[in-house]
Amino acid sequence: PSDWNKDLVLLGVTATPSRNDNKGINTIFDDVVFEYNIIQAIKEKYLSPIHAIRIRTAVDISGVGKTAGDFNLGELEEVVNVEDRNELIVKAYKEIVPDKQALVFAVNIAHAMELTKTFLAADISATFVFGTTDKETREQRLLDFNEKRINVMVNVGVFTEGVDIPSIDAVLMARPTTSGILYSQMLGRGTRIYPGKEFLMVIDFVDNSKRQRLQTVASLLGKPQAIDFQGQDILGFQQGLDDLQELAPGLDLEGLDVTQIQMLIETAKYNVEEVDLLGRLRT
Repeated sequence: PSDWNKDLVLLGVTATPSRNDNKGINTIFDDVVFEYNIIQAIKEKYLSPIHAIRIRTAVDISGVGKTAGDFNLGELEEVVNVEDRNELIVKAYKEIVPDKQALVFAVNIAHAMELTKTFLAADISATFVFGTTDKETREQRLLDFNEKRINVMVNVGVFTEGVDIPSIDAVLMARPTTSGILYSQMLGRGTRIYPGKEFLMVIDFVDNSKRQRLQTVASLLGKPQAIDFQGQDILGFQQGLDDLQELAPGLDLEGLDVTQIQMLIETAKYNVEEVDLLGRLRT
C-alpha cells in the first residue's frame, strides 16, 4: 500500500466514546487524550445541577430478554405498559414536579400513547412525538412544548440526541435501560441551562430486575443503582459517598439513605480510629 499519508495524525471526536458492545474508541485510536463528561460539565457550570428521586415500581422485568445490548423493546413494553405503573408515573409528576416542563421517555409507541392518555386523564397538558410523526406536526408540538402551552412531552427515541429544549425542568425515565450511553443521552436533554431554572429533576422509575443492572442517576457517579438521592443535588452527596466508601470499603451502599451519610461517616471514622489505637497499643 502507498505510504503517502504515513506522517498524518488522525484525530477522532465523539460524544459517545463507549458502545453497548463494550467496544470503545480505544479499539480504533491509540490514545484517548481528552474526556469531558456530564458531571464535569455540571461542576464547571456549563450544565444544570441535577436533583434526583428514585421510585420503585411493582413491575418485575427480570424475564425480559435483551437485544443489541439492551432490553428487547417488544417484551419490555408488554411488561411495563400497565395501568398501575403508568398511573404511578403521572402521580410522581403531579407530586414532585407539578406544572413543570417535563420530558418523558417511553419504551415504544404503544407505551407512549398510553402514558399520554394517562396524563391527559389527570388534566395535565401532554402530547407525544415518535420517529414516524410527520415533520409539520412534530414542529408544532415542539413549539407548543417549548413555549409552555404543553407541560409534558412523551417521546420514543426522538429526544436522545440532536434536540435542544433548555426549558426542560424534569426528565421522567419511564423506559428502563441497561445502557449507560442511552441513559446519559436521555438525561442530557434536560441539562441545558435556562433563565430561572435552578436544577433539573430526574425521576427514575426502578422496576424489579434480578438479571439486569438498570441505569439510574447514581450510575453517573459510579455508585450502586439503588441509591435514592431523595430529591437532593447529586453532586452535593458525591464527596460524602466517596468519603464513606474510603472509610468503610465493605459497606453496601445499595438502598443507602442519603440523609444518614454524615452519621455513617462519623461512625466509620470512630471505628477506624478505634482499630488504629488498639493496633498501636498491641505493638
